[in-house]
Amino acid sequence: MDETLLQTTTKHITCTICLEVFEEPKALPCLHTFCKKCIHSYITRNTTVLTGPNGFRCPICRIFIPAPLGKQMSPQSWAASFPANHMIFSLVEAYRNPRTQQNLNTCLEHPNKELEIYCFDHRVFLCSLCSLKHRQCTDVQAKEDATERLQSLSALSISMDSTDDMMKEMYEQCNEIEKQIAARKARLISLEEKEAEAQRLTAQLKREMIERIEQAAMPTIARLRKKKEKELQKTERDIKKYERILNNAKDSIKLLQSAKDGQKKEQLDEAVQFAASTKQTCLKKVSSLNKKLEKASFEFRPSRAVTEFLSSFEYIGGVDTQPEDDDSGNANRSDDERPPVFHRAHSCTEFTQTPRQRPTPARRQRHTASSTSLDMEDATPNLAANQMRTLAEIRINASKVKPSWITGLGVFPDGRILLADYHSSRLILFSHDYNLLSEIQITSAPYDVTVTDENNFMITRPESSESVVSGSIEDNELRLGAGLTTAFPARCLNYNRDYLVVCSSSVVEILERDQEFWTEKHSHSFVRSKFTYVAVDGERGTVYLTDQKYPEPQLLCLSFSGEVVWRFVHPDLNFPTGVAFSGTKVFVASWDRCSVLELDLVGNYSGVVFRDIQYPWKLAIGPDPDKLIVSQHKNTLTDELKRYAKVLVF
Repeated sequence: MDETLLQTTTKHITCTICLEVFEEPKALPCLHTFCKKCIHSYITRNTTVLTGPNGFRCPICRIFIPAPLGKQMSPQSWAASFPANHMIFSLVEAYRNPRTQQNLNTCLEHPNKELEIYCFDHRVFLCSLCSLKHRQCTDVQAKEDATERLQSLSALSISMDSTDDMMKEMYEQCNEIEKQIAARKARLISLEEKEAEAQRLTAQLKREMIERIEQAAMPTIARLRKKKEKELQKTERDIKKYERILNNAKDSIKLLQSAKDGQKKEQLDEAVQFAASTKQTCLKKVSSLNKKLEKASFEFRPSRAVTEFLSSFEYIGGVDTQPEDDDSGNANRSDDERPPVFHRAHSCTEFTQTPRQRPTPARRQRHTASSTSLDMEDATPNLAANQMRTLAEIRINASKVKPSWITGLGVFPDGRILLADYHSSRLILFSHDYNLLSEIQITSAPYDVTVTDENNFMITRPESSESVVSGSIEDNELRLGAGLTTAFPARCLNYNRDYLVVCSSSVVEILERDQEFWTEKHSHSFVRSKFTYVAVDGERGTVYLTDQKYPEPQLLCLSFSGEVVWRFVHPDLNFPTGVAFSGTKVFVASWDRCSVLELDLVGNYSGVVFRDIQYPWKLAIGPDPDKLIVSQHKNTLTDELKRYAKVLVF
């Protein structure tokens, strides 16, 4: 059969839930078809938590499907009540039981009879004897007439599938647009709330400043009032003294006037002598009182702290632009919320016990971090007690298109090794003793691979609309299966203990396998990150990520809920690439240091375990926890070196 036709047929008879050929295909009112057991499991899972469910949504188009025969029917029996898709059933039968061209026109039950009739009620060709069993059918035609009609229906089916695919894409696009609209509306509310909060804080600052000024002013005003009362009393006493002096002077004037009126020399002389004496006395008293008045002056002077504050005060606060929370509800950290950087990994609980210090702004950290990197360029790395050695080398065939770049490595339980060559767009399978078994060319270049069980794997294709694709091995031949929908272009992935972690440079998505289904458990977005590779520990619920962000490249350990468990930053890890997890060890590739580092599960650094490699890129560990596979890449390397991956052991 033509390969294109086979792929098209396989797509039409594959259930989008279990990704296998249909078993008992059931058609929903929206015309989408699923296996009976798959749609039964889907309905049960989505209606268990509901009280009196009256329907469910289609897994593909999300259209609401009302409950068959009303609410009185249990969801456990809904799947069985949907009609069977006889056309899909016929395609499945034809796919599973292919017939030769010479037998296509003969009846299976009556080999000597030709097929002359087609029953549209049961969607099957009949001979004249078989047609007797279909006398009650309402839509039966001769083979020649039915053939043209079937061709038209087949074309219609293909168009319907294309329409369904386009509707699915448009629904996804609409959901994304609605998501963005909701985010913008939430942002409008957030902006109003932030403005109200800023007004509340400024009003509170104003009240606190006024209260502080009033509290500081009260003792000063009290001292001023006490001083004033004292000076008032002294001034009133001085006024009385001035009045007595004034009265004495006036009495002298009256005495002089009386002597003048009498016109007697003796009286005039006595009056002048008395007035002269009074004058001298008055001058002394007035002079003394005038001196006391000058010394009694006082004034208020503000403190130095107040004058300095008023001279330097310009505004009450600044407005900083910070990243908003992501749609999943996980807030992106601002500079003040980022975990601290240590030269060994520290847990978050250890950090919270120390007083919080205001971090240096990023614009100041850049110069410091780059200087440290330059200073440590020629420093001797820390060597681990146990060193690894090269056991073997895996060599892939040269590509006729571009020099190879081995970006993906996976090891199966039986020791077979799967490599992804990104530049030549191919997957390559090797035996446990490193002999080539098979390879397959892929339209969209594969970047990363991960093994899920004995004969199955998954790959990422960042440049394809379906960036995550499943695959399998049959008789040592590689085959690709169905795709897995993600909300972002996936670049790297890793599987461990029923958990699959898929990530881009800034988004991490954690999925859990429930029998034949993948369910999203968590999704986290980050700012200023540049994730390269990922490893997951499904037993402990942690994820290890290499992050090449500037100026702090790091190995990051996250919990499934998105909490930072620990961060590892060290001069030996200046440009992290691959990361692999095994038992009690975490291995990470330091690209520009041309070495592989070892840590334990809590982030304690053991040291460099291997140095005899040029620019390590991807790491992978198989069933043997002491055996590590490393690829290498740099544009300046020779094409020959780019085609090698090393197998390391302790």
